[in-house]
Amino acid sequence: LDLDTGVAAATVSHDARIDWLDLSRTGSKLLFRDKRRQLHLYDVDKQTRATLLTYCSYVNWVPGADVVVAQNRGSLCVWYHIDSPD
Repeated sequence: LDLDTGVAAATVSHDARIDWLDLSRTGSKLLFRDKRRQLHLYDVDKQTRATLLTYCSYVNWVPGADVVVAQNRGSLCVWYHIDSPD
């Protein structure tokens, strides 16, 4: 929700309950994990969503940067360029 205009910036539909979510420092990316432990990245400007990781047990933005650190069953993953997560 844009607090100046009162207009919704984006609406995200998802079929599983969300257990963790956080905005990037710029507010342009929404990172969230659902109860199935899937990690998703939603681009607010482009209004697109990408699944980054399955079986995600830990995730966080690196403070002061648009860098994501996450862990699943056997890997520690770092996305330095979150604008192109592939």
